[in-house]
Amino acid sequence: MQGVHRLILATDMSRHTDYCKRLEALIQARSAAECTGQNPLSFSPEDKQLVFELLLKGADVSNVVKPYITARAWAERVTREFFRQGDLEAALGLAVSPGCDRRATDCARVQVGFSGFIAPFFRALARLFPRLATLPANLDRNRARWAAAE
Repeated sequence: MQGVHRLILATDMSRHTDYCKRLEALIQARSAAECTGQNPLSFSPEDKQLVFELLLKGADVSNVVKPYITARAWAERVTREFFRQGDLEAALGLAVSPGCDRRATDCARVQVGFSGFIAPFFRALARLFPRLATLPANLDRNRARWAAAE
């Protein structure tokens, strides 16, 4: 059950920086293993758990790396959800969370900001798993389209 709990926590964005650091450390360890003749894709049980967490984290925020038409549909859904949250926060007299104030931002700005924030994670994930190289490329194309819409 501990592993499932850790998988769920991997989607918590407050842990994003920690996961990025752990991903970079894993990349360095894999690189060192390759240099010493070890199989760079041979993971310890702890590293396997981390890989599962990283992949689930990536899946959780994967809308930014999908083809634009799909990414846009998801971005619009997420933005509506954020704005509803902001409306509720304002109605309760609370400070409105960043990215949730429909009077201060829009979908394009939220996507440009978020995709810039999450890009290093996907670039690192693609370094660990080169078959994922299309993900950062999609993110860059999508971000450019969102930036043009600002």
